[in-house]
This record gives sequence, structure tokens and C-alpha cells, in this order.
Amino acid sequence: MFSFLASPKSQLIESDDIHQPVLEKIRTMATEQVNLTAFIVKTENILKQPTTKTFNLLVVVLQGINSSAIDHASPYIQVETEPDEDGRQVACVMLADGKIALRLSAIYSARAFFEFFVLWAFDDATYLTRYPVSENLDERMFIAHAVAGRIQILTQEEIRAWQEVAQTADFMRIFHERDIRDDEI
Repeated sequence: MFSFLASPKSQLIESDDIHQPVLEKIRTMATEQVNLTAFIVKTENILKQPTTKTFNLLVVVLQGINSSAIDHASPYIQVETEPDEDGRQVACVMLADGKIALRLSAIYSARAFFEFFVLWAFDDATYLTRYPVSENLDERMFIAHAVAGRIQILTQEEIRAWQEVAQTADFMRIFHERDIRDDEI
């Protein structure tokens, strides 16, 4: 059994604690996406254990990656603006010791009061990580979102320069999100 009240670290989710057909459906959806995508799903639709209230969590499917390859338990959280493949700036949160850039709008879509949850679906295991959102982090998220929104008008030269930066990045971009409706699962 897992607890949503645990400290901000990853917890192994046993197969009998999760609705496996739902997770498999999301894994299939992930293979159909062109880009890495965070899936927004209600807790009651994916977790078998009842929670005190229903809220959204992010499911991140990392195909071809085992849980030991990424430090999903890392307390490292940094807010940044990073270029997408098209050169446009995206407000994101760097997770997993800076190896995963997760679009801020996905976090806003799944955020509960002062926290958000990511269900990491690796090839060998599934982990749930609770990320607390302090007032300081909340303020940095707000600023990054505002900054990214203001620097969208770029010259072609600036776009090419940011595209080059994006190509040399040493982290995975999860800059797309998809809300899973109840009738899809």
C-alpha cells in the first residue's frame, strides 16, 4: 500500500495497486504520440486504492527506460524556460535530477493544492512521486510562465539559434500533455 502523505520521494507502485488495463491503454497512447507526452488522469481511474478525494496526476511513460536509469526520487526541482524543437520558449519544471523537463502547463493541469504527483511508468516498474509546491516554487513557476509567454515573438535567426540549443540538450523534453477523459479508459 502507498501513502499520499509520504515525504517527497518516489514509491514503488505494486501491480495490484494500479488498474493495469488503464496503464496499458496509456502506454499504447504513448506509443501513438510523436513526442513524449504527459497524460493527465484522475486518481480514481488509475489507482485501485481509494483516496480521500479525487485529483489529477501526471502519467509519464518512459518507453525503453528502466527505473534505475533516472533518479525519479531526486528532490531536485528547478523551474526554467527551455526551447522546444521549434525554437519557441516553454516554461517547464526540471525533475529527476534535471533529466526530465516537464511543461509547466501539464503541472498546472494536474496540480492539487501545494503539490503535484507524477506516476512514472518505466519498462520494469511504476513509481509514484509526490512533489510539494512551496510558495517559493509557486512564485518561480508563475514567473517562468510569464517569461515564456513574453518571448514568443522571435526572428528567424533567433528561432534557428534556439533550435540548435534544443538539439544539444542533455535532458528529455515532455512538452506535450493529453487529458484522458473518463470515457477513453
